Amino acid sequence: MLISPLEPKKTFAMNEVMITIRTKVAPEKILFCEADINYTKIYYKDRMDIVAVTLKDVEKRLDSSLFYRIHKSYLVNIKYIACGSDFREIEMPNNRLIVVSRRRMSLFKKMLKQKSMTKILI
Repeated sequence: MLISPLEPKKTFAMNEVMITIRTKVAPEKILFCEADINYTKIYYKDRMDIVAVTLKDVEKRLDSSLFYRIHKSYLVNIKYIACGSDFREIEMPNNRLIVVSRRRMSLFKKMLKQKSMTKILI
């Protein structure tokens, strides 16, 4: 497909991801995403957006090294996680508490330990 010189080129910042045709997000600014049937609520520090895409589709578009699915309804940004002592609940910077599902608990603990070990090594 050729682009005529009269058509503006669509450019995106390298750190932005297309969620829908009209919605692009900067993953590093997302705190967490919450499923709401066929919609997803995307939470930032200062606002919340709702997109007409399932959480599964949002998860596919975001980098798995930055985001972790802790529950069937939640996808969290790993760099904003503050865990309690038992890893059962995590607190996000907007003071929202999110429960980690029992099925994902052991993998979540392993992932956090690996992330903390890589931070020590770096």
